[in-house]
Amino acid sequence: VSQSRYFERMDPYALPTMDAFRDCMDCAAWRERMLAAQCNTPIVLTYENASNESSEYYFKTLKKHNWAYMHVGNGMKWAGWRGRAATYLTALQTMHPERVVVVTDARDVFCLRDSRAFLDAFATMKADMVVSTEIFCHGRVDITEPLGNCVPLTEYWKHHTAPTNGKVYVNAGLICG
Repeated sequence: VSQSRYFERMDPYALPTMDAFRDCMDCAAWRERMLAAQCNTPIVLTYENASNESSEYYFKTLKKHNWAYMHVGNGMKWAGWRGRAATYLTALQTMHPERVVVVTDARDVFCLRDSRAFLDAFATMKADMVVSTEIFCHGRVDITEPLGNCVPLTEYWKHHTAPTNGKVYVNAGLICG
């Protein structure tokens, strides 16, 4: 089964494979225009292998706010967090490296603003990547050893200073960059 069957892409700037354009004289110019457009248009990348009412509502809110998005994993067997990360990597490799990608959960999220307003807010952060954080890990604030998919970043915070407001655990449900 082709992996592309598991991807739903709602992206007006998606690039078809170059095999489809091998003999086309104008394709190089077209491809360059599309790549430039990608860089100015952020995209949401989300994984959901068994869509439900919550994830379907999320997709509706993305469409309502005119976001380009890529839903990956649809129909795939759940292979854990590592499998989700591998699926994200495969999808990211199809995108321009300068494009802003917002990687989100699918079941407990909905979209409140359009992509242009988001890009404007993201630009004010003056960062290549923004990762959401949270104060709790498995309902606790005092984890010192890895627990499930929750790993304390004790060593990281010894070498980096950033405002955390007590939120020191990475939440992989929202990563942007």
